[in-house]
Amino acid sequence: MIQIRSQSIWEHLRINNLLSASLSSLIFGFGLAVTAQVQAKIILEEVVITATKRTQNAQDVGKSVNAFDSQALDKAGIEDVSRLELITPGLAFAQRGNDYKISIRGADAENTDRAEPVPNGVFVDGLYRLRAAQGGNAFLDVASVEVLKGPQGTLFGRNTLGGAILVKTNKPDTEAPIAGAINFTVGNFEKRKAQGFVNAAIKDNFAVRLAGSWNDADGWIKNLGASNDLGEVDDVAIRGSALWEPSENLSILVSHFHYDSGGSALGAYGYQSRGTLRDPDPTSVIPITQRQTVANGIHDPVNSRGGSLGTRGDRGPWEIYRDSDFIRDVQEDTTALEINWYVGDISIKSLSAYTDYFNLAQVDGDYSEGRLLEESRLDDTEYWSTELQISGETEKLDWVTGLYYSQEDMTHAFLRTWLGFAATAAEVAANTPIAALANCGNAFGSIATAAVADPTNPNAVCPNQFAGNPSELENETFGVFAHGIYRVTDSARVSAGVRYSRNKMDYFGQRIMRSTGVLGQTTIGAPSASSNESWSKVTWEVGGELDVFEDSLLYASVSTGFLAGSYNNNGTTYDPQKVIAYEIGLKNRLLNDRLELNIAAYRNEFDDMLAGILDAQSLTVKTNGGSLTAMGIEVDLKALVTDNFTMVANMAYMDSSYDTFGASNRFQSAGTLPLDANGNISLDGRDTPWAPTASGNVGLSYSLSTAMGVFTPHMQLAYSGSHFTTGLQQFDLAKQDAYAKLDMRLYWESHDGHWNAQAYVENVSNIAVLQHTIVGGSDIIQVSWGKPRMYGFRVGYNF
Repeated sequence: MIQIRSQSIWEHLRINNLLSASLSSLIFGFGLAVTAQVQAKIILEEVVITATKRTQNAQDVGKSVNAFDSQALDKAGIEDVSRLELITPGLAFAQRGNDYKISIRGADAENTDRAEPVPNGVFVDGLYRLRAAQGGNAFLDVASVEVLKGPQGTLFGRNTLGGAILVKTNKPDTEAPIAGAINFTVGNFEKRKAQGFVNAAIKDNFAVRLAGSWNDADGWIKNLGASNDLGEVDDVAIRGSALWEPSENLSILVSHFHYDSGGSALGAYGYQSRGTLRDPDPTSVIPITQRQTVANGIHDPVNSRGGSLGTRGDRGPWEIYRDSDFIRDVQEDTTALEINWYVGDISIKSLSAYTDYFNLAQVDGDYSEGRLLEESRLDDTEYWSTELQISGETEKLDWVTGLYYSQEDMTHAFLRTWLGFAATAAEVAANTPIAALANCGNAFGSIATAAVADPTNPNAVCPNQFAGNPSELENETFGVFAHGIYRVTDSARVSAGVRYSRNKMDYFGQRIMRSTGVLGQTTIGAPSASSNESWSKVTWEVGGELDVFEDSLLYASVSTGFLAGSYNNNGTTYDPQKVIAYEIGLKNRLLNDRLELNIAAYRNEFDDMLAGILDAQSLTVKTNGGSLTAMGIEVDLKALVTDNFTMVANMAYMDSSYDTFGASNRFQSAGTLPLDANGNISLDGRDTPWAPTASGNVGLSYSLSTAMGVFTPHMQLAYSGSHFTTGLQQFDLAKQDAYAKLDMRLYWESHDGHWNAQAYVENVSNIAVLQHTIVGGSDIIQVSWGKPRMYGFRVGYNF
């Protein structure tokens, strides 16, 4: 983040404008002493980004972008998208099972099951990551990460509602004959990790690069029952790439990425049971565990899901009791081809890729040591895409246009298996029919047990029951786009873009229900449905930029975005989600390039946003719930306080609330909650999820050179205001209170740059942060928590 430029002090002892003077007074008022050197001036590094599909300085782009190079990512402990919220204002993260859910500026990620397009996309080297879970395996040999705010409805292959995360990996270097690095990490929970890369320039115009990572760790959620801990890690990632430059005007890059992740899943929808909500009537003589469930009722901590059989409840965020194994199996292979061809002033880029992706999470579905239910979520996807970009630049106009096409073939299934087990001795002695056995009760009500035990059979068992919703989906996406930036004067520019998108889906789904017991196997029913649907939309953006001073950029924009509709497991459809976004911002480089201050204000108006409901079989389906508005202010600051002392600080204020929004009641009664005209719970005027009113972070680094090398202690403090953790109806158990999370790191690097080491502690105070809440079958409240305190040590060598 530091760059040295040799210049005279007299060329820089000037303050550009009144804003610079005001900021100088403010910073000095806080005791930040900015020092100047006569011959060598240390400045903040200029960050280069590709947010507009052009290579530009981040401070010259009229968009809200947070960009981080590899050094900044390392300081923040960023190994995947899960910790980006700690350094990015307006971004929130949650994990549900294997899915990574990212919310940006009010566009939440509640609905990312199956084929739902994610509202805030992750792009790796320009390639769209189709599934929500893929954000966790993208960070290998990363050069930089850009977080784009606001809808990306013009330039990117798949539209996004709230923003996009652009991950750029390191390419083969034709000027490095042999270069590489390797490092090893050990930490708590028996963490062991090795990662590295090697680069080889075979010829002046041909180079290859191989990067790999192996990560193994015990689970950070202790299972006090008979099965495995949750959060176990067993990951391998490899990327191989080759770059050929047959001429100055042509380059060809081929790469293959392989990822294989085992270990244990963090549940299907959540890993901990928090009981349910019951009738709050204080005069009732009915035991609380037998009362009706009520949406605004009182908390009953007892596991409400059938099969728990009164066994021990979970003891806290990171201690549970389970008897069935949690299995995680995620595999990905992506092969990509990128061709860049320069013909005069015209640049032609072709980017094509094929991905084979498999994601399985098998979990204990009764949330207890009771032997009743296992659940599995499975996605098996083949996906290929191709994009053609043509761009150019004249004296007045920068332009880019292109075509995009993708095809997805997906199989999805959510499966439940009710496990057979022996009846009690008393039940056998009484010749009790299996349909009436207490231990065989189907608490979900979706399948009736018809088999009857043989009274003469002393080993009568409950029948196994199986229910599933396998579905197949084919999805074609087509887009054509154009974007231009026109220089009106040397200091003023206008921009405009337009895109036509079309999505076509073919769906085939079926519901399988069967029972297997002592009398054999009986198929309860297997209805199926098939249909096709298509959605199209024209999205656009217009904007303006003005260099108000030499190092200050004022910008404003209006843009639109949409996400195509899709299918539910039961064959029903929902419509596209839409947004129109307004933004105005000011970007500044001040105090002789030692201070960077960016301010952005925005208003996003979303319509037809999704809400989740339960169908008759207690499976989640989606419907368009209504509209919401999110508006706020974000401030980003970077400062070289001294030549050795760096400060990075961000702040976000957000007011995000539902305008008109109805969520289907997931309990037996809505209680006294207000209902809309359709009988749904009205969330009108309520805060949206993962949208704290205030959030921010500050990072402080100080480099100290000694005879033993350079030591750099780094502290990072992140704050989040209170917020809801569910996109469904809201209740106190789904709310995360305000919290602050502290990370500490100490870096060391040898003077020759070959050796380095790092000691770290993340979440120093061991704060439990509620990430996600959902209400499932039997009205059970299922939740997921963030990680506890993590610490470790890393050593590395560069060659």
